[in-house]
Amino acid sequence: MRKSILVLGLLFTANGLVQSNCPGECRMNESSISVCIVQEDPAQCIKIKECTLNEMNCARWRQNIPLLKRSKIERCSLIRGATGSTRCTTSENCHNIKCDKDKVVRCQQAGKQCRLLTNCAARKQNCFRALNNQMKNIAMARCKGFKLSDGFKPCRPLGRKKKRSGIEKLFRG
Repeated sequence: MRKSILVLGLLFTANGLVQSNCPGECRMNESSISVCIVQEDPAQCIKIKECTLNEMNCARWRQNIPLLKRSKIERCSLIRGATGSTRCTTSENCHNIKCDKDKVVRCQQAGKQCRLLTNCAARKQNCFRALNNQMKNIAMARCKGFKLSDGFKPCRPLGRKKKRSGIEKLFRG
């Protein structure tokens, strides 16, 4: 009886040691980049944290199941958050966005560069871009003097309000 308990104890200990050898386990308060996985059906994409992918692949490896493989993060550009699932983005989807009647112009920023685009044109451009490189709507003042035909240019600085001195405050009330 004691020998069987000892053998079971050793098995549980060995199993615990093997499971803890997985690289990249998720831990609290540690950041992990998002990765994109394309399921067998190429129209379905899943965005998960890299450490979650490592944990899933570790479990799949132990069970002799084929490992999940990363895909380009651009395939998951329709997923707005850090994790989630939806249909995959393809370049054909991006080319099919029609922008004929869109007249609303906005200032778009990518990094330190700005340009004028219609809402639809910006949506189409963002469709091709990775999630961490999406253009953002910003104040029109940052694109002052730009034309729709212009490409990216350095953003204009925002005008800062001048602080009035104590004497000016007294005179103006």
